[in-house]
Amino acid sequence: MKKILFAAIILAAGIFTACQPKEVDPYEGKTNPSTICQANLIAHFPFDGAATELINNIEPKTVGTGVAYEKGRRGQAFKGAAKNELVYDASAIKGIADLKDFSFACWFKHQAVPQSQAPTPYFFGLTNSEDFWGQLAFVLDRGGLDSTDSLAVKVAINGDMWAVPGLNPAFVAGRWTHVVASFKVESDALQTLTLYVNGAPVEGLSWNFDDRPVTDFAKSTMVLFGQWRQKALEGGTDEWMGDMDGDLDEVRLYNIALTAEEAKALYDAEITVID
Repeated sequence: MKKILFAAIILAAGIFTACQPKEVDPYEGKTNPSTICQANLIAHFPFDGAATELINNIEPKTVGTGVAYEKGRRGQAFKGAAKNELVYDASAIKGIADLKDFSFACWFKHQAVPQSQAPTPYFFGLTNSEDFWGQLAFVLDRGGLDSTDSLAVKVAINGDMWAVPGLNPAFVAGRWTHVVASFKVESDALQTLTLYVNGAPVEGLSWNFDDRPVTDFAKSTMVLFGQWRQKALEGGTDEWMGDMDGDLDEVRLYNIALTAEEAKALYDAEITVID
């Protein structure tokens, strides 16, 4: 009798377990973006309701009083606004000091910044307390007419502003855009920067530069999101240092210059799971 009762209990437990809804795996049958060039991925900030960087498992050392997250392109995203900065110790990210070739990738969305509006927003960068621009900065500039729906994207490397010339229709205000910035040191005298937008290189977004010193990322002491360092950490009040009025999601940093094929593969993987 005891054996029959025991068997019945086991059977009931099995039926109960089988009836429980299976947890949905968002990557089932799809490609996890973090598997693209995984060996070269040195930092990943998904911003899914928290500020944890996943590759090195680090938390920010400075968190602005207004930091918030909202619905993102994938899961949740970091929401930009006044006092929403995040600052990480750059030395805690393995490999940053040795970067020569590198790439960063992210989803971003931002409202138009017309010429009549003085502030220009800062998305993120690698910097220190001495160099104005730092070693890397991803920012926007004012765009011209108030009615424009395009954005003026800028990437500063080693203090040199390598800018998309004015507004570019590849970057549409108020719309999620995936961007990969791929930087390669071709030689001591030649460096290249290419931007891939939504998986494709865009005409006019690739530059060759010579006679510029290679960026020394060993000088970077912080990874900064959402606000100009001078304003977030030093009390700067310059009017042109604007708050980030947008969202940032799935920021990735690589220690290689991603190729066109790799940038496309990353984008293709990113859009397999879209919320």
